[in-house]
Amino acid sequence: MADWANEQKLSRLQVDIYDHVIAFIDTAVGESVLVAQEMAGPFPDSILVNADRINLRIGWKTKGEQVEGVTLRDVYHYVTAEHCTALRVGLTVHDSWFSSTPHTFELSPEPGFEEVFFFRSSTLDAKALLEGEGLWPDGTLVDAAWPVRDGQFAQIPMGSHRVCVLPVEDEQRATWWYWWCYLATEERWEKNR
Repeated sequence: MADWANEQKLSRLQVDIYDHVIAFIDTAVGESVLVAQEMAGPFPDSILVNADRINLRIGWKTKGEQVEGVTLRDVYHYVTAEHCTALRVGLTVHDSWFSSTPHTFELSPEPGFEEVFFFRSSTLDAKALLEGEGLWPDGTLVDAAWPVRDGQFAQIPMGSHRVCVLPVEDEQRATWWYWWCYLATEERWEKNR
């Protein structure tokens, strides 16, 4: 059963985890993505889309985003419009204090957008803080922050959503990665452009 960092307000997107397999399901069209991942590192062992294994080499990496020479994140897109009607699945890996700047279309929030992150950390007792400002899928406004732990899901509002890593022992920081899944039910919501 999934552990959530914040309240889930999903209607069409369903997510869960079973052992080392993360399940993302679009209940409206019955499509599914299963990500098998060992707990020791960020990259997947396999990905099944509608029960068919995809070649992991198709996952492509966007250029690592940087601010003042510091890499914020590397983003890998695995499941695109080539694979599913609306499900989009990928992986973000970051080794900095913060990550997850919004995409351009998210800066004008509108109802109906559903997205979930599944958080993993190199240090099991590490914590991060997820901040979200914008809209939930039902159009409700949100401006809040939630503590996040390794192995938790969090619903992401459309709008601003930052992940801030909290220091662990001796001011060190853990490496964080998160699987993300969202529904691109509108063409303007495609993140891989």
